[in-house]
Amino acid sequence: MSSKVFRMPVVISGRSSSESIGVELKALGAHKVFLVTDEVLWKIGVLEKIVKSLKSEGLEFEKYNRLPSEPTTDFIREGTNQFLQSGADIILAVGGGTPID
Repeated sequence: MSSKVFRMPVVISGRSSSESIGVELKALGAHKVFLVTDEVLWKIGVLEKIVKSLKSEGLEFEKYNRLPSEPTTDFIREGTNQFLQSGADIILAVGGGTPID
């Protein structure tokens, strides 16, 4: 069996994390955020505080919400290409398993 190494430099969570995420991302040197989430969270307003926080710190963002319930390698390629084309310098995943996958 082979080993795998996963590096996750920063995980931000907690009650007020959505309100302070802009400050946290700016401190990491972000200028443009690639926001990965699902359409349901966007439609029901869960992301309003996050978007407000990003804007208050002058951070641009591009939303990516074309998420199937079970990601495939084609989905991964599409998301990767969109990220590279966006010019974003950081990825923010919001939601459950699929956005974080």
